[in-house]
Amino acid sequence: MELQKRFFDYYLKGEKNGWNKEPRVWVNLRRPFTDDVELRKESEWPLKGTKWTKLFLDAGGKGKLDWKAPKAKRGKEFRALTRGITWRTAPLERETEITGPMVAKLYVSSTTEDCDLFVTMQAFSDKGREVHFQGTVDPKTPLAQGWLRVSHRKLDEEKSEPWRPYHTHDDKQMLIPGEIYEVDVEIWPQCIVLPKGFQIALNISGQDFDRPGPAVDAYVPSRGSGVFLHDHPTDRPKEIFGGKTTIHTGPKHPSHLLLPIIPKNRKSM
Repeated sequence: MELQKRFFDYYLKGEKNGWNKEPRVWVNLRRPFTDDVELRKESEWPLKGTKWTKLFLDAGGKGKLDWKAPKAKRGKEFRALTRGITWRTAPLERETEITGPMVAKLYVSSTTEDCDLFVTMQAFSDKGREVHFQGTVDPKTPLAQGWLRVSHRKLDEEKSEPWRPYHTHDDKQMLIPGEIYEVDVEIWPQCIVLPKGFQIALNISGQDFDRPGPAVDAYVPSRGSGVFLHDHPTDRPKEIFGGKTTIHTGPKHPSHLLLPIIPKNRKSM
């Protein structure tokens, strides 16, 4: 409320309260399992000194995330209308700050003429406890989420950035079953410091993120996606969006998550 009042007092009342001298970017730095945040004021977005880092998907075994690209060509298939696949890193070797926008570049194929991708970033402690926060519509909101209907994969090349794909949504490009397509899924900006030993995870499915176990009894029962779900049968007929989706990895299909890693020795202003 104090922040909003300063803003409106300056622009609507004309009060000289110094708002015009404030840095344009304010970051509330979050840490696992606490509601306390660290306010940090910045001059740029994405943050100056961001180290853009790729976490590669490897379809070998149960599915993993690795800082090195896999050498073998593999694919991992899942039924679209399920919880999909969760890909995980090894425990982090050092404390890691992730602050900024993110992108999942995926190489996918479908058994039908279209598919939806629901991409959810998670993190887990060294004891397997999931990192989540109170969100706007869900009391256990995961770190970040992104969505894309693959037939809407067309990009505006002039407006797109490596860290922010800009989809035109003006051309419906249907899929040929079995063909592999490169897609860029925009993911919400993130701000989190993960301690050493924690794991980063990426859940990819063809339905809204749905955490296993009993629903949280908020104002409506919820498992991680709140009340606003993508489940209307007219928009998502099962004969099209209930097929099987495959994520392809390897040298020719370098599926990866692009992360904004913030070095500890970075100068913020």
